[in-house]
Amino acid sequence: MFAAILIVASGVSAAAAQTDTSICEVLAGPSDEAAGGSRKFVQALEGVDYASARPRLHGRELEAFDAMVAAKDQALGPLKEFTERFEDFAYLMRRCAR
Repeated sequence: MFAAILIVASGVSAAAAQTDTSICEVLAGPSDEAAGGSRKFVQALEGVDYASARPRLHGRELEAFDAMVAAKDQALGPLKEFTERFEDFAYLMRRCAR
């Protein structure tokens, strides 16, 4: 019986808690803009023809290119995941702000 009361009480408090729409309004615009910028950045990284560029570079430029490509290869997966989560958040902020 006591457990049933706790379950009902926790459901009531969860249902009563709602996000303040004013914070959604504050966050919606910047989040939407930043998520779009992140998506464009990912698309730009994926749009470069790295294989064609590499043979044309030498010396310090080649070293910097190789370091950048190695960092891009490590970061691209997590950056895509971050972008997707950010887009989800931006969508929810827009929806909440209505």
